[in-house]
Amino acid sequence: MRPAIAAATGALALVCALTAVNACGQTVYKCSDKNGNAVFTTDPCGKDAKLVSGTPPKPRLNRTAGEDDEPAAPVSAAPKKRERTAVDDISDSVDDSNCRRSARNAYIEPSTAKIDNAMAEIRDLQNASYYGGTAAQRQLMVQGNESKIIGLRNIISTEESRNDQLRKESDERLRKMLDDCDRAKADREKAAKQQ
Repeated sequence: MRPAIAAATGALALVCALTAVNACGQTVYKCSDKNGNAVFTTDPCGKDAKLVSGTPPKPRLNRTAGEDDEPAAPVSAAPKKRERTAVDDISDSVDDSNCRRSARNAYIEPSTAKIDNAMAEIRDLQNASYYGGTAAQRQLMVQGNESKIIGLRNIISTEESRNDQLRKESDERLRKMLDDCDRAKADREKAAKQQ
C-alpha cells in the first residue's frame, strides 16, 4: 500500500473510532508515546495529554441524604480497573504498524548495477570478432579480451561478496527491529491486561 493511501486509511479509521467513542459520550485524550507517535486513549496519559473529544470527568462527591446543597469532599476510592476501548486497540495497532514499517524501511537491498554492467561487458568481449590485420594481431586482441574478462569476473566476485555481506547485515538489523516491535507489542498487551 502506498504511504498516502496508508495514511488516509489510518486517518479514516481514527476518525471513525473517535466518532464512535464521541457518540458513546466517552472522553478521548491524545498523547505521544516514547517514539513520538500519537496515542489516543480514554484516560489522561501524561503531562502532554490533550483532550480530543468529550469532557474531562468531574470528581465524584461524597453526599448523604439531606446534604445535597452543601459541597462535599471528593470520594477517595481505589482506582477502578478500566476497560480497554476501540481507541486503545487502534492506537496499539497503529504503533505496531509504524514499528514494522520502520523495520522494513531499514532493510537495504544492495545495488547490482556493477555486477550487471560487468556481465554485459563480458558478453560483449566474448562475442567480439576481429577482422583484418594479421593473425598475430587478432590473437593479441583475443588475449587482451581474455585478460579483461578475468578482471571483470574478479569485480563480479568482489561485488557479490560485498552484497552478500550487506544483505546479511540488513537481515540482522531487520530481525532485531522486528523483535523490538514484538517486545513492545507484548509490553502493551501486558499493560492492557493490568489496567
